[in-house]
Amino acid sequence: MASYDYYDEEQDIIEELFIETLRVVNAMKSSNVDRLMCENKELVFSKIRSKMDTKQLICSAKSNRYGIWNYLLIASVFLLLIASTVALYYYGTYKSRMVELAKTQIHLKVPFGVISQMILPDGSRVILNGGSKISYPVIFTSSRQIDFSGEGFFEVVKDENNPFIINSKNISVKVLGTRFGIKAYDEDVKTILTLKEGSVKVFPFGMDIKEGVFLEPDQQLIIRNDTKEFQRRNVIADDYTAWKEGIFIFKNQALSEISATLERRFNVKINIKSDLIGSEQYTAQFRYGENVEQILEKLSHKRSWRVIKKNGIIELTGN
Repeated sequence: MASYDYYDEEQDIIEELFIETLRVVNAMKSSNVDRLMCENKELVFSKIRSKMDTKQLICSAKSNRYGIWNYLLIASVFLLLIASTVALYYYGTYKSRMVELAKTQIHLKVPFGVISQMILPDGSRVILNGGSKISYPVIFTSSRQIDFSGEGFFEVVKDENNPFIINSKNISVKVLGTRFGIKAYDEDVKTILTLKEGSVKVFPFGMDIKEGVFLEPDQQLIIRNDTKEFQRRNVIADDYTAWKEGIFIFKNQALSEISATLERRFNVKINIKSDLIGSEQYTAQFRYGENVEQILEKLSHKRSWRVIKKNGIIELTGN
């Protein structure tokens, strides 16, 4: 009966050590590898010391008949030691590589006349309009930060522990998980952020707003880049993000702003011959199938200017 108890105790220890070995290896596959490996490092070696002490007690009472279990116990201890050492070594290499990748930046620029879609390292999706520029690391670590200029529609994956931050020339935007559009071309007079879903905080540069400006769905923030004045208003968000479907919706916009939008979308150059023409306000909607000349011809209907195309450049001049 005593021999049977000894057999069971040896077998239980071997099985437990085998489980510990698998736990170390599986920790390397976990998304929380940093935390798990730090927790396991001391635990693993304390387990080895504990099992070695147990082994010595068992060995003092063993009989030659069960020597095979002692060899298996010793082999299990060394297997755990080897697995732990290898795992910790490769974790150190892995962590060093992750730090290196987090410092490596990807820089992209979308040509005029093109709408591009991409997936960021955290799975967030962004649709970029022509002339947009974006910079981001190969991988996100403790923070998700990108540099951006241009026009984009973001669908951000939610991660409460790691906010998503967009830095542009005039504002910084902080979100957790949401969908929103941002128009922040460096050369534009205004920076515009339109929230579709979720919530965002906007921090305009050069303004003493420590808590940021909070937006709710179907709200828009317009900031004048020169004076830093801003306006928060209620809108229909879809009207201001329809460009990603190839739809133009202009609401009380100056012809100069409309021309800049058309230049980026159609990769053309539009010259407005007078400030008076450029300041005229328009509300209009255009869908797929209409080219830049057709859009401008319709806008000029019953107005004091006309469209002339000369040497590949479109001129808007007085009648």
